[in-house]
Amino acid sequence: MPLSAGDRALALELKERLAGLGELVEFRVFGPRLRGDEARDMDVWAVFATVDGTLQMQVDAACIAVGFENGVTLCPLISSQNEASSPDAPPIVQKIRSEGVQI
Repeated sequence: MPLSAGDRALALELKERLAGLGELVEFRVFGPRLRGDEARDMDVWAVFATVDGTLQMQVDAACIAVGFENGVTLCPLISSQNEASSPDAPPIVQKIRSEGVQI
C-alpha cells in the first residue's frame, strides 16, 4: 500500500532535516502505516555514510521535533552505509528494502 499524501509530506520534511545532519544515503518508511494503519507510529530507516553517537542523538531530536509538529510519533532506525550493505545485516534490512517505501 502506498503512503498517504500526508505521510509522504511528513517523510519528505523529515528527510530534508536529516540530510542537513550528515550524508544521508537512503531513507525509507516502513511498518504499519504502509498497511493503512494511520493510528500507529511512523517507522523510518535512515542510512548515513557514517554514524556516531552525536548523529544518533541529532536524528532522535529531529524525529521528536518533526513528529511533535505533525502529531505523529516517528521511530527511527539508523544505520551506517557499511551496516546496511553488509552480508551480515540483520533480516530487518532486507524486509525494509523489499517492503518499505523509498523517499
